[in-house]
Amino acid sequence: MQLLSRAIPMDVRDMENEYVIDASLPGWQPDEVQVMALPNAIAIRARRQRERQAEEQGRFVRRERTFDEVARTIPLPGPIDSGEVTASFEQGVLTLHAPKAEGTKAKQVTIQSGQQTGRIAPANGRGASSSEQGASAPAHNTAQGASSSQST
Repeated sequence: MQLLSRAIPMDVRDMENEYVIDASLPGWQPDEVQVMALPNAIAIRARRQRERQAEEQGRFVRRERTFDEVARTIPLPGPIDSGEVTASFEQGVLTLHAPKAEGTKAKQVTIQSGQQTGRIAPANGRGASSSEQGASAPAHNTAQGASSSQST
C-alpha cells in the first residue's frame, strides 16, 4: 500500500462580500472530494483507492492497491459564514464561494447631523466646526474649554 499526500494548488480572491477559492484537482472526481467550511478557513481533502492488476496465465504475479490523497487547509483573512459556502467542480477545478461573515463586511456609516439628534463629537476631541454650529457659536477645543473653567 502506498499513501501519497500532496498540497492542492489554489488561488484565493478577496471580493467585496465573499472569498472565492479555485483549487486545482485534475484527474479527481467530485465524489472523491470533501470540503469542510471552518469559521476562518476552508479544508479540502480528496481521496481515492485504485487497483492495478497484472496477470500471467490467470494468476496474479503482481497486485497493487494505491491510495491517493491530497489535502489542504487554507486560512482566510477573515471569518466566513460557513453555512452558506457553495462549491462547484468543473474540468478539474473546484470553485468555492465563501460569503464573509456579517461582521466582517464593509458597511457605510451614516453620519447624523448635530441639529437632528444632538452633536456627535469626532474622535479628535474637537466639537463641531463653526459652520455646523452656526455663525453665533464659536468653535472651542474641548481641552481648552476645560482648562479655562478650572482656572477661575
